[in-house]
Amino acid sequence: MKPVCQAYVKNIRLIGALMSIIPTVATSIYILFNCRFRPVYLLRLLLSLGFGGLAGAMSNEMAVKAWLKLIKEKNLEKAVKQGAVGGLLAGITTAIVPPLTGFISSSNPDKANKILVSSVFSGAVIGTLFGSFLGYMGFKYMLDDSEE
Repeated sequence: MKPVCQAYVKNIRLIGALMSIIPTVATSIYILFNCRFRPVYLLRLLLSLGFGGLAGAMSNEMAVKAWLKLIKEKNLEKAVKQGAVGGLLAGITTAIVPPLTGFISSSNPDKANKILVSSVFSGAVIGTLFGSFLGYMGFKYMLDDSEE
């Protein structure tokens, strides 16, 4: 498990970007096959990939770097809480950009708003759970590396 934790820390920007890019591409593929093509879909995809990937990379990097500073205190409770808060923020950040592009040339702003709210909520929940888990696992397996 230690190599997995080390790989995560080594590739924090890439993993953060992929947390936004993968759902965006999956949604775009669904739209491509189930909706009549409109040029605005391409604009939404490009904006989501560019800004969503960048936001995800930056937020994940900040959350993991803050967590790495905290584990030097050797306090499991603080490490898990910091993981949860970092996961919450990274989850919200990666989940907010793609649905925001849904407002561009939208024929139904109310539906776009519901998608935005549900995406941010689900990103927050999943990010918190994932961050808590990684905070615990990282504390358990990365503590020796932080002392160097």
